[in-house]
Amino acid sequence: MNDKPKIYLLGSGKLAIPFLTALRQSETLDFVGGATGVSKPGKRGKKLLPTAAKSFAETLGVALEEVPNVNDAAYLERVKALAPDIILVVSFGQILRRDILALPKFGCVNVHPSLLPRYRGASPVVQAVLNQDGETGVCYMQVAPALDAGDIYRVFRRKLDGTEYADELEAELAETAARHLDETLLKILSGELPGVPQSGDVVVCGKIAKSDAAINWRESARNIAAKVRAYHDWPGAFAVEAATGTRVGISRVTLREDLAGNPGEMVSGTPKNQLCIGCGSGALQLDEVIPSGGKAMPGAAYRNGRRGEVSFSPGSEIPGRE
Repeated sequence: MNDKPKIYLLGSGKLAIPFLTALRQSETLDFVGGATGVSKPGKRGKKLLPTAAKSFAETLGVALEEVPNVNDAAYLERVKALAPDIILVVSFGQILRRDILALPKFGCVNVHPSLLPRYRGASPVVQAVLNQDGETGVCYMQVAPALDAGDIYRVFRRKLDGTEYADELEAELAETAARHLDETLLKILSGELPGVPQSGDVVVCGKIAKSDAAINWRESARNIAAKVRAYHDWPGAFAVEAATGTRVGISRVTLREDLAGNPGEMVSGTPKNQLCIGCGSGALQLDEVIPSGGKAMPGAAYRNGRRGEVSFSPGSEIPGRE
């Protein structure tokens, strides 16, 4: 007889990947199944692409059901038949209504990458990097009807030093939480980890638009560097070449507050193995750029390919913003 707690997973994004591995390998939890969002058209719209979680699950031999609406009555009956003790929710992207919240014996538990109640919503890691916070973290929390408003079971904190890139930081936070999955869920089930109501000022962050990642070189180098790190790797910070009007992705930078130059223009006198662009204050060394239609390349190589003449549209007049 199997008396292990039954865990069902709802996950779609990359954040869910380490939890799939942890559940698949767990000796104390019974992974009874899971669901993900529906496949969507790729860039050219011809081929349907599964979610990141589903793609990875297939490599583990795990089938995740594609579900357009987890609040659908027929779907709820299928999950109910599995009798899960906990539904684990990680980077899922759908709102859970009261029927599914009440379905598992011990409720739904969400993994959220922030120090709640800062930041609730869709882009917490991006906002922590963009706002240059000194600390972030990842929470195990109870799912409540209101957005990310449930009680907190457990928090893992992470200091920030201003060099983190959002996608790498999010992956690190997910790995941290996943390493403690078994012990955390078992303690929730046993009552050793009672939920604690959230306290403090609520900060809500919304979805990201591609246009948010446009660089205004009149801002300080420190703020632009934060934008580059926050929007890595999606949607990707970008600037526009002044001469051609084409977009150039800015993917890796080094803050150079020891330099100065006109916003958007190459700082004169810098060595040929560097590409430094002036900002409202300070400058940025572009360590890696992505030319339009091309692959990532060192900033110095990009500079050399343009015979040492590089300049960008300086500000909000950038053409083609979406």
